[in-house]
Amino acid sequence: MNLSSGKNEKNTTLTAENQTIIFRLTALWALNECGLGGFLHALNVPFSGLIIGGIAVALISFIAHFSNVNKGVILNSLIIVLIIKLLMSPHSSVTAYFAVSFQALCALVFYRILNINLISILFVCILSFLESASQKLITLTVVGGMSFWNAIDVFVENISKQLFADGITHASLWLVGTYFFIYFVFSVLLAFFIYSLLEQFKKMNISKRDNPSLWQFENVTVAKPKKHLPKWIKILLYSGIVVFVICTFFIYNKEQFYNSFLFYYFARTVSVILFWYYIVMPYAMAFVKKFLNNKIPAYQSEVDEIIELFPKLRLIVYYAWNQTASYKGLRRLKHFFTITLFEIISFK
Repeated sequence: MNLSSGKNEKNTTLTAENQTIIFRLTALWALNECGLGGFLHALNVPFSGLIIGGIAVALISFIAHFSNVNKGVILNSLIIVLIIKLLMSPHSSVTAYFAVSFQALCALVFYRILNINLISILFVCILSFLESASQKLITLTVVGGMSFWNAIDVFVENISKQLFADGITHASLWLVGTYFFIYFVFSVLLAFFIYSLLEQFKKMNISKRDNPSLWQFENVTVAKPKKHLPKWIKILLYSGIVVFVICTFFIYNKEQFYNSFLFYYFARTVSVILFWYYIVMPYAMAFVKKFLNNKIPAYQSEVDEIIELFPKLRLIVYYAWNQTASYKGLRRLKHFFTITLFEIISFK
């Protein structure tokens, strides 16, 4: 259960209790990266993608807190999480590994420079979420090219002119701006939540908890996963995308439209997708796999122990969700994560 034995001499200052807490937080972080998204989806949690990223940043912050921002502990936890992600979610893209690593390294840098306080937590949350948003937009731009954004501008402008006196211009900028604004607002709210939760846990005496964990004795009702979208809905969605693309070509400004544009755009998109997903991504993923496979022997015991802990963590997650049924919206998410964290840290 010792994540740091023999890897960093500074880790000997950690108490046995803190090492146990860090181990469990690392286990929950690993579960979050390779499976909790499916659980939240089954539980009908809105904006599950943002929630998963928020949980990751919160857990990294708690690991930093209980380890006194020990570089060796944080990096060891990161490597273990990446190894488990490789073993249990082998189809994850290389960008997912980059996002997880960025969150951990960002936290390590700012918490070591500024210590763990509201300002440093704000920096970590904002940068982590802006990186996540940027990553998606960069991928979309690489695949679709600038013509994709130009098509959105023209499409929205022509449609809006039919509805309003003045058409909406630069719709793509408004779209991207709104997208980044949503991520920014969520990151600020998350920072205040993590800070308040850390302050709350500082006042708790976890080691003196005598009461047994109720989730071990209750029949936890496991929510059934939602069924996939019906085939006809998928066909409708794909058809809508095709109609949108065709419309953009027909309503495109005649001065900008030329006979070979459709063929050029289609050929460019296909070639970029082939290059991106069949050359760049596989080689980058091969490098990540080689690096992590070389690390597996040194972390095999910790990885096995964490995987064995997953069933208990799942029970705690479902128990916490059922316990917060009387709350709604963000209040439920706050109490859900608080109960989950407290149970995982303190159960005997």
